[in-house]
Amino acid sequence: MAEKPREAYKAACAELAELLVPRGFAASRQNQQFDRVEGDVVQQLSVQLLTRSIAGERVVMVPWALAGSQRVAALHAERAVPVGHREGWLGGGMLAHVTDPRDPMTDFNVATPAHRKAALHHVARLYEAKAVPFWNQFQDADALARRLRTERPPTLDDRMVEWLLVHDRRDDALACGRLILDQGGAGVKREYDAALTAFRMGGVPSPLPAQTYGTTLAARAVLFDMTF
Repeated sequence: MAEKPREAYKAACAELAELLVPRGFAASRQNQQFDRVEGDVVQQLSVQLLTRSIAGERVVMVPWALAGSQRVAALHAERAVPVGHREGWLGGGMLAHVTDPRDPMTDFNVATPAHRKAALHHVARLYEAKAVPFWNQFQDADALARRLRTERPPTLDDRMVEWLLVHDRRDDALACGRLILDQGGAGVKREYDAALTAFRMGGVPSPLPAQTYGTTLAARAVLFDMTF
């Protein structure tokens, strides 16, 4: 008799724990989330079960790689930065796409023990090829700061402005914010100008009226006394 989809998924999560815990990750949420701290950076790999499973045939597990900063989280709390529910998080994405969203979609089918073996082997390969380089970029602050002056990495959030600030790179933070604003086009610039005027007159609301580049950059401009 085929395993029920939830049972197959739980078995895959347990096997994923066997892969990650020896690498220094702490497991939580019934082996659906794994966290490791390297210096200031919180490295997270989490998984979710897609709906519409078919027992014994198709049970799809989707792994995600995320990165956060403890110092940015502290700054968000200290300044009451209205960043939503993920204080300190800097970016990430599905494991297969975390270094480049243009990479092909990957299907991790864990419906049977044979499927799980192949899927976990693929996860282990992508962990080394995708997640590790994504996390390691935060270890060289100088190189990442230089990159953020002229490039918007697609899987990094606009909260990288705060990451640059906590690393005493205010000029780089200004350049990063201006690049985001410039690349957003006329619509984002109008939104930024309108929000900046409103926030300077009435303060930065929490939550923000919208979590968009224009409003979040305007909030940063007021809270951190910056002009993008």
